[in-house]
Amino acid sequence: MPWIAFAHEQSPTTKFDYDLDYTAMLTPRIIVQSLRRKHYLVFLVAIISIILKVQIILAPGLCKLETGEVSKDVHVKVLDLFNITKLGNQSGETSVYYMAQAIYNFDTRPPFGINITQNLAYQTFEAIDGFRGTLNARLATKVDGYFTERQCFKLRNYSYTEIPTSPLSWNRGSSSTFPFVHVFSINLRLWFEGCQEPILVDELRRGLDFAQSRENTGQMGYWSSHSALARSIRCTQLRQEESRSSSQSLYFALRFGNIYPNSSTTFLTSVSAVLCSSEMWMSKVQVVDDGVNPIVTPLPDEVKTPVIANL
Repeated sequence: MPWIAFAHEQSPTTKFDYDLDYTAMLTPRIIVQSLRRKHYLVFLVAIISIILKVQIILAPGLCKLETGEVSKDVHVKVLDLFNITKLGNQSGETSVYYMAQAIYNFDTRPPFGINITQNLAYQTFEAIDGFRGTLNARLATKVDGYFTERQCFKLRNYSYTEIPTSPLSWNRGSSSTFPFVHVFSINLRLWFEGCQEPILVDELRRGLDFAQSRENTGQMGYWSSHSALARSIRCTQLRQEESRSSSQSLYFALRFGNIYPNSSTTFLTSVSAVLCSSEMWMSKVQVVDDGVNPIVTPLPDEVKTPVIANL
């Protein structure tokens, strides 16, 4: 390309300019020769060509293929709902306890509608065609979630007052070696950690079988539970709003004994008790179902509806 030098009259009049052929040179030599002869246009073209070649070589390494998600609206059918009305006595229902034990003991997944890590249950659902979500086509929707929180307090102290009763209250029958059963009654007060006032258990009645107490070295056990206290007590660990809407449950066990092996006088030897406070409410949750492990996300801006239930 000697014409560049002749056009600008900048190239030295040497025989080398007539023999100069950039098209026959390798790129490094083109850069050196163009810069030495001040052929800046050729120099820029060579540099740009190198940059483009490097980009072409490195382009596949700079790119990465990723899968993308495409969302579309589908019709969803909710399969169940929560009954928030207060039911009758359900103390005989134990299937829930054994289902939970089976999940923990055999390391199985919880059923659809239960989230163990967040202590909540949610409405189950499916697409209008009757199928749940899959790993390749997840199904997401908003449903009602049922939340539960439970907090328990240890027994700190107790006191009791005996109520005089007849030492021989009823007859077990003439066939028994010890035909009489002693009935005693006490007023019990229980103080729990972090609670400002005691729980009163008035006129707790219990019958002590003399024959059975002799076989058990004069000791007699008794336990009871009050699943829903009529009056809740104030505890410092509970927030004020929780104490208004939560329900408290009392569980306690007592041990009585005789002062003498054949004596009808009884006394309280030990007490074990725990006070639990539970709170329940309903709120909307976001559920993404992949058919294997649904992801449940509580929605913070949704309204919480308190539920009165007996846990």
